[in-house]
This record gives sequence, structure tokens and C-alpha cells, in this order.
Amino acid sequence: MVIISAFGGRKCCDLSMLTPHTTHVHVSGTVHFWFIEEVLKRAPNLKVIQMAPSCVATIEKRGHITLFEEQGVRVRCGCIKEPSVIERHTVRHYKGGRYGAEK
Repeated sequence: MVIISAFGGRKCCDLSMLTPHTTHVHVSGTVHFWFIEEVLKRAPNLKVIQMAPSCVATIEKRGHITLFEEQGVRVRCGCIKEPSVIERHTVRHYKGGRYGAEK
């Protein structure tokens, strides 16, 4: 599973780890339309994308979830429970945040 931090917008979002072989992705942060398009373009064989329940609710409300459905990608609600994993991926974008990136 590839973990992507969407904190910080386009300038800070590193999608370089996505390849045509990527099938499972977890997104930490807010998911925008441009982000969805870019993920689908870089990972055409994506099967499952996981994000926090609040993010899933947001993309459903905005109608963006249909982009995943059209490509056959299953959207799954889920959070990464281990703070150290999240810190590694968000420390430069979310300093002092709820996961204690700066202690």
C-alpha cells in the first residue's frame, strides 16, 4: 500500500511513488478534484483507495467519488492508527498537528 500525504496542496503533495503497478493507496489529508485526477492518471491499475471517513463523505458530497467508480476503483473508509507512520508522511506539511509531528 502506498501512503500519500495530501497536506499542503499541489506544491507539497508528492505523488512520485505512484506507478502503473500501484493497486492500493491510503490518502492522509484532504482530497481535491485535481488530486483524484492525478492519482488515477499515475496509477491506472488502482483497485482500492482508502481515506478517512470525513474525506469519503466530502468527495461523495462533491460528486467526485464517481471519478473512482468510473475507473472501477473501490473507495474504502479507513485510518492509519499508528501515529509514527502518519508523522513520517505529514511532518513537513502538518507541523505541530494532532499527531505530534513536533514534540
